[in-house]
Amino acid sequence: MDKVVINELKEFGDILKKKVDFFEGTKVCVDNMTQAQVVCFIGDNQDKEISQRDIEKFLKCSKSSVSSLLDTLEKKDVIIREVSKSDARKNIIKLSNDTIESIKHVEDNIISINKTIINNIDNDKLNTFYEVLDLMKDNIRKEDNND
Repeated sequence: MDKVVINELKEFGDILKKKVDFFEGTKVCVDNMTQAQVVCFIGDNQDKEISQRDIEKFLKCSKSSVSSLLDTLEKKDVIIREVSKSDARKNIIKLSNDTIESIKHVEDNIISINKTIINNIDNDKLNTFYEVLDLMKDNIRKEDNND
């Protein structure tokens, strides 16, 4: 039987989940890749007021899913919620001090893991991979728009 793309992507994701802990060696505890993505998103936008709605758009997830995710991160002291100074109806999501201190370490881990993943793969093959991945994402988006 020929390889099935979705099975290959799932296997890659499973391997990545088992091998990768971006926050290893820090005080920050995240349980999954989505939590790590949110922390990195907030960290990359520390100069802005990030709201729950911004995170919903970033993750392309529902309000209830993001609310639950943020509740979990807040209980672990990974993030804090503050009332916006410009709009008292709006909560701003910020990283805790421990998380801010860990961001550089996390960025270094991401760079290291990325180097491991692409080790011994030449640029032509990587560029082809990115092009094909973009086409696959476009196909899925087109399918989503037809529903």
